[in-house]
Amino acid sequence: MRVPKKKTVSIKTRKKQAWTVFARWVRRRANGVCFSCGKTVGYDKLDAGHFHGRKSSVLFMDERNVHGQCGTCNRFRGGNLGEYATNLCKTYGANILLELDRHKQTIKHWSLEELDAIIERYKE
Repeated sequence: MRVPKKKTVSIKTRKKQAWTVFARWVRRRANGVCFSCGKTVGYDKLDAGHFHGRKSSVLFMDERNVHGQCGTCNRFRGGNLGEYATNLCKTYGANILLELDRHKQTIKHWSLEELDAIIERYKE
């Protein structure tokens, strides 16, 4: 009797799943308010916007780098980074910009275990 082969999930698939859970958490944390402009738009209208773009993989799912943003700020104002930076400093202190900048070029190779931990931590 043949034992069915156990399906393994790829890192790419698990990363997408982790991002979905994390982004939902980010939008809920924002409580419907854009981090950049302060406009109240509602949870379902928010994006999970990055200060340093998604290509900065070590910051991809960093709570300090990703905040709820209205579509206008995130998509049409290039992230409204001036206001984003101001609010990062108000929220995390003056050194946050240096800290995030220091890590933006760091390459992160996610493991399935790390991604599973993200899913577990941020799921509802």
